[in-house]
Amino acid sequence: MGNKPAILFLILIVSFIADVRAVVLFEDYFSNESQSILNWTGVINNGGSIGYGGGCAAIDNSGSVNSAMAIHNMPLKPPDFTFSGRVVTDDPGAGIIFCLSRSSVGTSGYAVVTGEGGVYAYKYSPGEISELHSESSPFVRKKDNLISVSKKKERMTVFCNGYFVFTFIDSAYNTGDIGLLVQPYTSADFDDIQFREETYDSTRYACFSDDFSVPGNYGWIFSGSGKLEREEGFLGIVTSTHQKAYYGLHIPLTDFTLKTDVSFSGGDSSILCGFFVLSDSVRQFFCINRRGECASYSDGGDTVTGYLDKAGPDGWNNLELNKESDSLIFSVNGTIMGKADGKSLYEEAGLFVSSGAAVMFDNFRLTDPLGCNNVTAVRVYRQISGVQESIAGLNADMLGRKLLSGKASMLLVKTGKSGSHKRMRLRAFGARSID
Repeated sequence: MGNKPAILFLILIVSFIADVRAVVLFEDYFSNESQSILNWTGVINNGGSIGYGGGCAAIDNSGSVNSAMAIHNMPLKPPDFTFSGRVVTDDPGAGIIFCLSRSSVGTSGYAVVTGEGGVYAYKYSPGEISELHSESSPFVRKKDNLISVSKKKERMTVFCNGYFVFTFIDSAYNTGDIGLLVQPYTSADFDDIQFREETYDSTRYACFSDDFSVPGNYGWIFSGSGKLEREEGFLGIVTSTHQKAYYGLHIPLTDFTLKTDVSFSGGDSSILCGFFVLSDSVRQFFCINRRGECASYSDGGDTVTGYLDKAGPDGWNNLELNKESDSLIFSVNGTIMGKADGKSLYEEAGLFVSSGAAVMFDNFRLTDPLGCNNVTAVRVYRQISGVQESIAGLNADMLGRKLLSGKASMLLVKTGKSGSHKRMRLRAFGARSID
C-alpha cells in the first residue's frame, strides 16, 4: 500500500508519454543542425542549395523548371493528420508538401504554398501539376506565414497563421511522406515543422488581438461604407448619412469572446457602435449609443436592452460579447446589459458603426473560451537508425522527367522502426504554442 502513490505517478507518466507518442509523430525546429541533416532528404535540380542552421532550413531554388524539396520519411503514415510549417520568403511559391511518394516514374502528393496574398493547393502527379484550389486571405502576411493542413479522409482543411482559409477534397492520395517545397526561382526559410496525429475542423482558430498601433489591416476585411483610419494607436471610423461600416474577421466561429474599448468622437446621440456577428446572411448587433443606451438587434430593427450606469474613464467604454452554447451575452464595463439567442456557427464577427457617426476603437480581442494557448506541443525526437550516402545522378526529377547524370543529388534517411529505435526521447516538458 505504501508504494501505491508512486505506482499511480508512474502510470500517469507512462500515460502522458503514450499520449505524446499518439499525437506528435515528428517535429523539427532546426536548433540541432546535425539532427536536421539526418531528418531530411534534399532534392535539388538545376542549381540551388539546402542548408540547416541558424534555427531554420534554407532552400534556394535557382532552377527554372523543377521544384526543390526537403523530404522527411515518415515511419508511421497515418491517413488523418495535421501538418504545419513556418515559411519565410519574399517570393510566391514556397510551402509544404504531404501524402508524398516517389517512384521511378515521378513524384505524387499535395502541396500548399503562399503567394500574392493568397494560399494555393496543388496536386503533384508524375509529369503533371494541377491547381486544386486557391483563396486570398487577409491572414496571409507578406513574408512570414505558418501554413497548416489538417487532413481527415479525403477532406483537407487549410489554415494560415492559425486561421481557416479553405477546404479542398481529393481522394487520389491517402498518406505518405512529408516535405518542404520551393518552386523555381524561389528561396525560402522553414521552421516550426510539426506533424500531429490529430485533426482540426474549420472552427479552430488562434486568438486574435489588435491595438491598432501597426499600419495595415492584417486579418480584417472592411465592408459597407465610410472612412477608416488606423493611426496613433486607435481605429477611427467616420460614417456619413446612409453609410454603415463593418470591420470584420471572416473566420468560422462557434464559442468565442469579443472585447474592445470604444469612444464617441462625433455624431448625434442616437448613433450606434459596437459588435456585429454574421450567420446565414443575417447580422446580429450589440451596440451602445451616446445617450448611454444599449441595444441588441438583428438586421431590420433595434431594441433598447438597458442603460449604462456610467461611462468609462475619459469617455471610453469596454464592450464584451460572449458566445456560450446557445446564447450571446453582451456586457458593458463589466455589467451584463443584454442577451440574445445565438447560432451554432458564425461566419464573421467584428466592429460596427451606424450612419452619421465618428467613433474610435482600441484594444480589440477575439479569444477562445478554452484559452489562447489551448493547443501545445511537447518536443519529441526520434532516433535515426541509418543514413545512406548521397546518390548523384538521379534519372528523373519530381515530375518524372529524365535528368542528365550529375544534375541532382539526394540524401536518403532511414528512421528506425524496430527494437530500441521505436522509443521517443522527451527533450523538454515545456509546452510550446503551435499558433
